[in-house]
Amino acid sequence: MLAGCDNGKKSTGTPLPNVPETYSLKIDIIGEGNVKKTPDKEVYEKNDMVTLKAIPAEDHDFAFWEGAIRSTEPERVIIMEKDIHLKANFGLILGHADFNDDDPGEEYDHMRWVIEDGKLSFTVNAGFLGQLPIIDIGFLPESFYGETDIEFDDTDFYQGVGLTFNLISEDAKSFHYFKIMKNGYYYIRKAIPEGGMFKLTTLKTGQVPGFKRNEANKLAFSLKDSVFTFYINGSYVDYIKLEDIIPVFFLILTSPDNDTTAYFDNLKLLSLDPQIEPINLDIVSQNKNLPEAMKIIDIRNE
Repeated sequence: MLAGCDNGKKSTGTPLPNVPETYSLKIDIIGEGNVKKTPDKEVYEKNDMVTLKAIPAEDHDFAFWEGAIRSTEPERVIIMEKDIHLKANFGLILGHADFNDDDPGEEYDHMRWVIEDGKLSFTVNAGFLGQLPIIDIGFLPESFYGETDIEFDDTDFYQGVGLTFNLISEDAKSFHYFKIMKNGYYYIRKAIPEGGMFKLTTLKTGQVPGFKRNEANKLAFSLKDSVFTFYINGSYVDYIKLEDIIPVFFLILTSPDNDTTAYFDNLKLLSLDPQIEPINLDIVSQNKNLPEAMKIIDIRNE
């Protein structure tokens, strides 16, 4: 009588008496690593709780989940209420730093940085936008993932801090950046040079999930198939599609009204391109002049 039924359900979808509903959990591994499932079963009953732990291979790290889960947290708990299909993305480590190096830092006309107490302290003068290169070679693979923990200084001014995610230079037609504000909102913005100023357009905005005003907030984004996907505090928040641009990974700090300091920690860069060879990267430009693409830009119109 039960031979023709699927997952213990009649064709109408109504469960048969005493026959539990069961669901499948499929996980595709992208890159080098594996996922541990607890408990590990072929099928799961309805409301079963499953713990997933992404375990990277040597010289790799976990980047993010795709599918039913969209997160950068390597360990997640799911409840089986339907068939679930996931992709676990792992990347080759290009660079990772906890900013524990003994470095005197550098100072320029409108910005300065120093590494102390395990954090990168980055300050920008009022009325300017500061950018700090975190890899000396300047460019990244076509597909990559990057993250950093960001903490604001102890002021009440709503400055913004985040990441530039495509090239900015003197002849660039535009550049984009992803930042959070101290009032708990994030922005994805496009800046277009115009008569020595920048015309700013907000492309996406929203509330920061799990925003912590006086604690570190984790910003991350990935580039894959021309799509930039953004995460804050481990949670997916937005995406934007951009064609024919040069990806970069620069720290950015805007300070319209007052001198502003932000603190960066746990910087991570991963290549999602399986063909790329390991690259030895300097995380912060060590006592070198900023390249042309990194000149300070007045943002009085923000």
